[in-house]
Order: sequence, then C-alpha cells, then structure tokens
Amino acid sequence: MASSLQLEVIAEGVENHEQHIALLELGCRSFQGYLFGRPMPLIEFERLLTTNTVKIESEGLMFLSKPSAMAQPSAS
Repeated sequence: MASSLQLEVIAEGVENHEQHIALLELGCRSFQGYLFGRPMPLIEFERLLTTNTVKIESEGLMFLSKPSAMAQPSAS
C-alpha cells in the first residue's frame, strides 16, 4: 500500500534477524529497533557520530557504517 502511494516506510520494533529478513522480503528497506541499537544517553550517541566507523553487533549480525560528512565535526 505504501509503495502504491509512493511513501517510504520505516519498520519499527525490529528485534531479531528473522523479522529483519521477513521485512526485507516484503520490500521494506528502512528499519528501527533493538536489532540495530539499544537506547543510549545522548552523549554516547554523539560520540558514535564522531568516530570513523560505527559498529553495531546483534545476534551475529554486524553492520559497519561510515558516518556521513554532515555528521562529522567541521575542520574549521
């Protein structure tokens, strides 16, 4: 339905690999949930944004992501 309306969908509450795979098979490409990260204090989140690589491990999955240029501190 969302696709036919040209809407982007974010699946919330993804907690395990099986849910992630099922959603991928249904065409979902954006996810949020404990599988990808637990709630954390703001200072810890900000620290993740300023590192060269963010590494999240959950249930045997590992996601490596380079922060975007917008998330990196300016060199001024």
